[in-house]
Amino acid sequence: YNAPLPPLTSRGRPLKALSNSEKLELERLFGMDKGLNKWDDDDWVGVVALAEADVKNPDARHGEKTKPRTLIGWAENGKKSLKLLYNLIRHVSNHKKTPNQAKKILSNADPKSIESLRDAIGRLSIDPLVLRQDGWTTVKASTPEGASGGAYRIGEKVIWQGYEGVVIAFVHDAYMGDLWKAMWIEDFSTFDMELEELN
Repeated sequence: YNAPLPPLTSRGRPLKALSNSEKLELERLFGMDKGLNKWDDDDWVGVVALAEADVKNPDARHGEKTKPRTLIGWAENGKKSLKLLYNLIRHVSNHKKTPNQAKKILSNADPKSIESLRDAIGRLSIDPLVLRQDGWTTVKASTPEGASGGAYRIGEKVIWQGYEGVVIAFVHDAYMGDLWKAMWIEDFSTFDMELEELN
């Protein structure tokens, strides 16, 4: 599997860890103080996914009511939202389970550009080196493996939610069993599939 990814422009410097006040600000934004979300010490991907969580507008004026949308959505037009998104990226970069290649990708993102931050977040789920460092197999096996086929199914076309995708990686998860990562051909976003969803 070879994703059409542009080369990273530099090695990138390690991103600074959040201060306690910056971390608390994110926790309030995501409703962690009310039990709505939590930091997951074992799942760096789950922390990245908070960028797509619906939140109140961080840039709203006091008393202004707005319909919740994703932090990435607010960051398109809001200075404070953009800063909070970058702080989330900093937190992911300092997560103990984040692969080194993912840290490199995040450190190359421009903190003042929503396009750069969005591209970096999107790349995390399709970059072959990130996937391999996170335990996924990205090379198609020459023969089927076990009852499910395992990595032999890499490269298969799938239809998910009415759109065409392709299987790009495989992993055997101790809790969930066999999982395949597929990518929508149209926009390169990814989704994980269990065996019954793949068949």
